[in-house]
Amino acid sequence: MGFDISDTEVLQLIRMGNRNAFNLVYNNYAGMLYNYGCRLSPDREMVKDSIQDVFIALWNRRDRLPEISSLKAYLLKSIRYTLQRKIRRDLSYSQRPDDVEWFQIELSSEARIVDDETAAEISERLRKCVNMLPTQQREVIFHIFYHKMNYEETASVMALSRKSIYNLLHLGLQKLRMAMKNAPAICAFLIILKMLLLYKMC
Repeated sequence: MGFDISDTEVLQLIRMGNRNAFNLVYNNYAGMLYNYGCRLSPDREMVKDSIQDVFIALWNRRDRLPEISSLKAYLLKSIRYTLQRKIRRDLSYSQRPDDVEWFQIELSSEARIVDDETAAEISERLRKCVNMLPTQQREVIFHIFYHKMNYEETASVMALSRKSIYNLLHLGLQKLRMAMKNAPAICAFLIILKMLLLYKMC
């Protein structure tokens, strides 16, 4: 979390009205929520307003907070719900952009392959292939590989079952492997990754 106390401990401090604990959570998670929110809506002001709504609700309802096992998952679920509610109420979103253009993923600096020009081309091709996946598959990949969340946390954020998350990830990786079949290094990586995920699922 970026600080040396558990989610349970920091939430207990917030329930007791500790503003330092609340500010700590805000400083550690606001940027992550903005990054995620901008993938759900192109309206940056709406995203910023929604983040404020999430944290205001967290503080105002601090004495009525439910049991929260993962603060990250709780906040991501909150921003997702808040944005979806705003989008549904905004008539300008009645025509949402094509699914392929929604929830775009950029490879992080640590995930990019930049050893040479060929590797950079493969990295760019992988990014494009990921963004051609159906929206839910992209979002699962984003949570698991970018937010480093487990199946339960991802299921909580997306309001799906653990099995559904696993199936979406499995299908997404299969499609990526097919799309990248002419890039052996990436294919090998995806095969190894699939084996690790199957082990994790057991």
